[in-house]
Amino acid sequence: MLPGPPRCASVWSATDSSPLARSATARSSSSPRAAARPRRTAPRDPGAPCRRPLVVPPRCPALRRPTPAPPPVPPGRRDPARRRGGGGPARAARLRGVADPLLEHPAVVRVRAALRARGATGSVSVLGEAARTARAAADQLGCDVGAIANSLVFLQGPAPGGAPVLVLTSGAHRVDEARVAALLGVPALHRAGPDAVRAATGSAIGGVGPVGHPAPLPTLVDEDLAGHPVVWAAAGHPRTLFPTTYDELLRITGGRAARVA
Repeated sequence: MLPGPPRCASVWSATDSSPLARSATARSSSSPRAAARPRRTAPRDPGAPCRRPLVVPPRCPALRRPTPAPPPVPPGRRDPARRRGGGGPARAARLRGVADPLLEHPAVVRVRAALRARGATGSVSVLGEAARTARAAADQLGCDVGAIANSLVFLQGPAPGGAPVLVLTSGAHRVDEARVAALLGVPALHRAGPDAVRAATGSAIGGVGPVGHPAPLPTLVDEDLAGHPVVWAAAGHPRTLFPTTYDELLRITGGRAARVA
């Protein structure tokens, strides 16, 4: 509770016995012009306004101004308070310390289950952006493009509808279809379309893994992958990959080594 308005020293009575009054009286009597001033002996009216301003402590709650709320972010604009570099459910999951929701994608679940069943040592990682080419994946991983194992589906025979075959090739070169056809003992080989790839592997182009298919596929593994200590392969989605080695690829796929370029 704040004290009442202070009384001015000039209207205090000479008979006031308070220490403050005595001090004010002493100062006024010591002035050379004190004798010329008439002394006011009548007590001041408590209801009269004081000429001295009432000083309120600066930390008084009545003087605290509430912090204004930030203005709303217009639609279509990025909130400046949000951290740059990604967002959405994936970032929210990382902040909460839980698994990325993309790991529960059906195709990714199949690849992860196949890797566990075959004793693979690497775990599936999630990229910040979809990598539908070997170059895009290498740029995000910071590795050589030749260390990316592209999982390519080919159909045996000159016309669509042939039996599918999986070729795990280094991202540093293209597959020589004539050479691979000769290795398989078929007259011709051609790339499978998006529908044929999904039917054979259960994944879209760019996310085909070496394992986790609806049915086993004959597989060729590029010998050039042996020159990289760590090889990265897709895991069911264009944003998921897992690290492995050339020898492990041969083991978990049951494929055979071949020079495909």
